[in-house]
Amino acid sequence: MKKLMFVLAAALIVSLFIAGPSFAGPSRALIQEMGSVIGGEEVNVDVDWVGQGLNVMASGDTTVGAGNATVGDIVLSSVNVGLTDKLELRIGRLPGFRSYLTLPAGSNNNYGLTLKTAGFVPGLGVWLGYGSSSLEDITSGDSAGDRKGSSMRVGVAYTWAGPVIVNGSIGFGSDAASTAGVDAPDTSTIEAAAAVLYPLRETLLVGLELHYATIGIDTKPDKTDLTVFVPALGARAVAGNWTIDAVVALVGASVGVESGALDESASATVIGVPNVRVNYKF
Repeated sequence: MKKLMFVLAAALIVSLFIAGPSFAGPSRALIQEMGSVIGGEEVNVDVDWVGQGLNVMASGDTTVGAGNATVGDIVLSSVNVGLTDKLELRIGRLPGFRSYLTLPAGSNNNYGLTLKTAGFVPGLGVWLGYGSSSLEDITSGDSAGDRKGSSMRVGVAYTWAGPVIVNGSIGFGSDAASTAGVDAPDTSTIEAAAAVLYPLRETLLVGLELHYATIGIDTKPDKTDLTVFVPALGARAVAGNWTIDAVVALVGASVGVESGALDESASATVIGVPNVRVNYKF
């Protein structure tokens, strides 16, 4: 796993030095990242409203913990700064659907800095994100309130803009955490996503998005595997400097848990607008 992380990180660093035409435009879709960066003199702000709960596990089911899986909240997601026409700095929520999925496992540290590059191949974007947190109990000699966490994300996306817009991405994530000096199980995530968007008009696109993630949690002596599958109908509206992404129907979000003898799953179907991202370009 460490070798994979090293190879992906090295690929990002090498790509920063390769020149080529830029694939400009809005840099994010709701579920998956897109293969582009914002303009060199732009600043974008993302605000998300994401609300969907999944009853994944009950108390005592597994050493992973107790509680539900919850997708998100209303939150200032990120501030995105165009450093050059090919390089973007993202401050805030790390990329990927995993950053929106709060499970009773691993690290909750889903914020940090992300460096994203695009333009060396039209439609291709690569990113590397890292975040960490450290909270120390104010009482001297008392570590009961000490908490630490770190998260890393690497990924690549490709977007083809033809009569329809086709986007695909793959990413890898790693999370670690500790409380009161006791390490939580390490978490690793592999994600894949695809979207097909059709422009009904210049300011409105509709499409289908598919997202799959497998999350491995090192709950020794067993390993707990979580799987997430989300097919969804989405829409993107553009008005001036505003861009709004919305998932208007979760066709069938599902989460599965496997740990030793435990094999449970949960699913949800929501018709409405449970996921919205609003972006403003300064």
